[in-house]
Amino acid sequence: MLHVGGSYTINTISYNYYAKNTDYKDSELELMAFGTTLGLGILKELIDDKFDWKDIEADVIGAGAGSLVRLKF
Repeated sequence: MLHVGGSYTINTISYNYYAKNTDYKDSELELMAFGTTLGLGILKELIDDKFDWKDIEADVIGAGAGSLVRLKF
């Protein structure tokens, strides 16, 4: 749950940052936020002693949830 919540938060913060500081379209902002979130998750796993694919799966779920919430509301 930590990776899901953390990724959701990173996705949301990234999206808001890019929206305020760039002129990209919404679809591009979503991709940038998702990519930033996933990139940070992978970087974290590379730094860890043991790479865990389940953590990456949780990162994808959290990033996806952040995007879905924006699409729904």
